[in-house]
Amino acid sequence: MSGTSPFNILVWNPNRPERPPRERPNTRMPNAFSQVVNFDQSPNSNPPSSSPSGSPPSTSTSASYSHSNPRSHSYVPPYINSYQANQSEMEVSTSVSPQPSLIEQLSPFSSCEISDALIKLGLTHNASESPVQRGGYIPDINMLSPSPTVGDGQNTRVCGYAYTVKMVRGDDLQAPKPAQHFVDAAPAGSVAVISVPPNIKSAAWGGLMTAGAQFRGVHGVVIDGRVRDLIEHRAAGFPVFARGHSTLGQSPFTRPSELNVPVTILPRPDFEGAFENTFSAVEVHPGDIIVADIDGVVCIPPELLASVIDSCRYSKQVDEKCMIDIQQGRSIQETFQDWRKATKK
Repeated sequence: MSGTSPFNILVWNPNRPERPPRERPNTRMPNAFSQVVNFDQSPNSNPPSSSPSGSPPSTSTSASYSHSNPRSHSYVPPYINSYQANQSEMEVSTSVSPQPSLIEQLSPFSSCEISDALIKLGLTHNASESPVQRGGYIPDINMLSPSPTVGDGQNTRVCGYAYTVKMVRGDDLQAPKPAQHFVDAAPAGSVAVISVPPNIKSAAWGGLMTAGAQFRGVHGVVIDGRVRDLIEHRAAGFPVFARGHSTLGQSPFTRPSELNVPVTILPRPDFEGAFENTFSAVEVHPGDIIVADIDGVVCIPPELLASVIDSCRYSKQVDEKCMIDIQQGRSIQETFQDWRKATKK
């Protein structure tokens, strides 16, 4: 990745409110994710009037996500405000987030509802038709933090734009090396998606990485491999989805190679000795939408987002009517006949 962002940066110092804001060229590397910034609304500290309301333009690419269950909550990193409060100068990117309203509309829907919508849109996971499929359900990666059986794990849902990391084996000397640690490069509001070579028994993520990711406003991590330090992730309340866990650290078994490149996540066999897999591999691109909850992880290509929302909204209404009838004693067959088949879309 090279070049600079075409958007200017609006700089305002809350410790010197008498000084007017200034605008300077953005010389940073281009970033598809804009960081959330909340100005301190104290009597002696007011944000610059860059809009009619006197508040800076919204720059968030993320939204609050929760289940329809009244006990549910949205995962909002608790560290964002304290991180921003310590900044002597707050920088607000004037770039516009891609489709923020659609991301907000995605919030009521679970990974299961989204998977059903993607199936209807043609992402069938049939390896004979498409050995590698762009987007869809990413199998065998499950919630490890927070605990899926204790506390708020059952009501946690993570959603954000994919920030991808490609790992290689530690003895691979030919693969490129990133200029900085992949956690340091993670954009605020993103979900890190880490690709790990097959048959690696060591972890690709640990407690120190969670601390760094939280500080930077990352919403969660999805690992095509293993994680360690489960107690630390759960104590921090940081969402971690992985294939399993390990006691081994990353080095010397694997190392990061490329950042923000398409990664392919291969399905793993259900038993030792399996030689054929009829389930498509899933390709994840930077900027794809990742939704992860207690049921699993799904990837939505941005061009399908609006159609996914329409399909989820319609199916959710039908299923709510089915649930009412079934809870009142009506047979599932009759209920499906009246609601699902009669109103099939």
